[in-house]
Amino acid sequence: MASELTHAGQGYCFALARFGTQDDADILVSYLNRYLPQLECRYDQGPALGALMRLDSQLGTRHAEQFISPDGPWERWVDALPHTRGTAAAWAGSSREAIDAWCGPWDA
Repeated sequence: MASELTHAGQGYCFALARFGTQDDADILVSYLNRYLPQLECRYDQGPALGALMRLDSQLGTRHAEQFISPDGPWERWVDALPHTRGTAAAWAGSSREAIDAWCGPWDA
């Protein structure tokens, strides 16, 4: 999911959320496993988590739980910046809401 252009990663996340397969979820899991531990990297982790949460809901899976558990990779990544510290749950929820809003017009 490397994006060479600004905001391209958000487009990839939208596309994966729309395709809605287990393979798409696996791509998002791989991306989050790679980039959440890199606390200094601020790419498309939010849209990726939001897309994965959406896919979990659609597929009946629980992939996102490994990232959003207390003191998990998502919380550490969010808390790495002083101005976002303590907002991991809210940020995860708003990331899911954003993906849902992007995908909404195409939902049946």
